Parts: sequence; structure tokens; C-alpha cells
Amino acid sequence: MAGHPDVFDGTELDFWLGDWDVSWEGGQGANRLERILDGRVIHERFEEAAGAGDDALRGESWSSFEPGRALWRQTWVDNQGGYLDLVGERVDGWFAFARRAPEHGPEARQRMVFRDVAEDAFRWTWEFREDDGAAWSIRWEIAYRRRARAG
Repeated sequence: MAGHPDVFDGTELDFWLGDWDVSWEGGQGANRLERILDGRVIHERFEEAAGAGDDALRGESWSSFEPGRALWRQTWVDNQGGYLDLVGERVDGWFAFARRAPEHGPEARQRMVFRDVAEDAFRWTWEFREDDGAAWSIRWEIAYRRRARAG
């Protein structure tokens, strides 16, 4: 993308659309993403595999792009009481959603980064930083594989 690295055109999440099988250390599930509301919002439905029991994570997000400000925002909610409000940015050249996390300390931040994006696979990392330093730690990593299309 030419120009400023944090200027977005609304197509940054197109790679994410579709049906995905997801896996991480100790778990697996599915994720479905589609454009809704005249194509202006991306709706996500995430479900941990049924074998995870009553505590299986189920959540949804809505990612919207504001053309006038070239800004992505996401709201995430889940069945474990989670609520996150995030804003799009670039991390190491990859698209990310990030947020301040005052519930973890005055300078704490969280971010999800879509890394190593290819047509049918990518790596998603949930990262945390406690202070104003540059030291991010990965708290959760998910491998995405595009689900084979029927037919």
C-alpha cells in the first residue's frame, strides 16, 4: 500500500472473509466472516469446538470502516463476559486491531495482529504490553486455515 502505513482504504480485511478452521495449543474451532449492512461492516462469528465443554468460547465481532477518517474499528463480545473496543493500525507491516487496556494498568495495551497472511492461511496473535516500553508478549496464537469449499 502506498502512502502512510496507517492509512486504510477499507479493503484491509478482505482476506479474512469466509469460513475458517482455527487451531491453537489446546483447542480448535471455527470462524466465519461476512460483509453485512451494505458491505460496510464485517461480522465475525467465532466458536470453539463443541468438545471444549460448557466453557467453550463463543464470540462475535463487528468491524466497521469509516471512509472519511480512513479508520477501522472493531467491537468484540463473547459468552464469557468479554467486551473489547479496538482500532485498526499497522504492526510490522501487518494489519492489527489495538486498544488501551486500563483494566491491566495505566499504560497497558492489547492488540491482535494478522500475520503471514496468504490466500488460505494466516497466523493471528493476541499480544499484551504492560507499560510504555516496546516489549510485547504473545498471549494466544491461532492458526487459520481456510475451510475447503463444498462442491
